[in-house]
Amino acid sequence: DCDLCRETAPNNFTRWEEGGYSYVKKQPESPEEEAACKEAMEGCPVEAIGNNGG
Repeated sequence: DCDLCRETAPNNFTRWEEGGYSYVKKQPESPEEEAACKEAMEGCPVEAIGNNGG
């Protein structure tokens, strides 16, 4: 868990401390949030963020 997604899209990602990983807490609702989530997905060093919705 490198914090990149939470730093890039803090409105959309959070960390589960006990499990030691980040997850989507809220789907993007604006063009700005979509852009931030896409940036987080593209920058994820382990490609753990996907886009199964289209």
